[in-house]
Amino acid sequence: MKHIITAIISLFLTANALGADNDYISLGAFVSNAPASIPEEAASLLKSRMQRVIAADGFADNQAPGRFALVAKCDVLEKDIAPTTPPRISQKLELSFVVVDLIENKVYGGCDMTVSGIGTNETKAFSAAFQKVSVQNRQIKTLLSEAKEKILDYYTNSCPQIQTEAKTLASTGQFDKAIFSLMSVPPVCTECYNSCQQLASEIYQQKIDAECSRMLAQAKSKWAASQSGATATEVTEIISQIDPRSSNYPAVVEFRTSVSVKLAADAKREWEFRMKKYEDNQQFKRSIVDACRAVGVTFAKNFQLPQINFFKRF
Repeated sequence: MKHIITAIISLFLTANALGADNDYISLGAFVSNAPASIPEEAASLLKSRMQRVIAADGFADNQAPGRFALVAKCDVLEKDIAPTTPPRISQKLELSFVVVDLIENKVYGGCDMTVSGIGTNETKAFSAAFQKVSVQNRQIKTLLSEAKEKILDYYTNSCPQIQTEAKTLASTGQFDKAIFSLMSVPPVCTECYNSCQQLASEIYQQKIDAECSRMLAQAKSKWAASQSGATATEVTEIISQIDPRSSNYPAVVEFRTSVSVKLAADAKREWEFRMKKYEDNQQFKRSIVDACRAVGVTFAKNFQLPQINFFKRF
């Protein structure tokens, strides 16, 4: 399942950033590489076919990590190799699809279908079978329609719980996961979306305040141990990560000044040049909402997918 991580929050985050239609709910499309070892080219084709179905059924797909996903698993039921030149591989496959909440590992429904394909190699045999996954497939269309209603119902009835869980995560220092969860609420759930965006901004402030305290203490400790040009460079690398919007930023400015006055001319010029680059850092000039989206994207890249139970249906 780890193979599909690179392709799931930008799911919601990118959609919101690009101004996706508020009537849409974002849904990722991913292919499990177990138990069958699906050739990469064929798996990419299946994912592409799934994305078409998603787009045709009132979802937005951004090909990136988020909360909800349509995940496919492939089992080889039969496989024959004809002794021809070149050999021809014939396969009968069972495809299982589930819509799953990747955070709570909760399956919102699923369906199965049997497809067959023939090719001169394994990749072509898989690809021929996957071509039969289409936007007209009623099983998948029904699955997505029912899942959409359940997802909307989840956000309508569970918004207070989502916010409570996010606050709990933040209280234990899991700021990124808390922000990810809150920013995953789709705009179509207007009231919940707005309140969660506000809470995400508040938790982001908690995050940068905590990071400021930690990194400023680290920088001061390093500077106290050795007040030299080389150490100043190391200190720069630390405090350049501090968001100027942190509540304790005045203490950072005070510390910067105390370092500057103790440096020799050459080291001081280098120090001031690095500080100017820090002040011009564009990532600190984006809005809090954009900063929250960026936190979500980073969290998603390191997110470990749960082991999905394809047999457990909502």
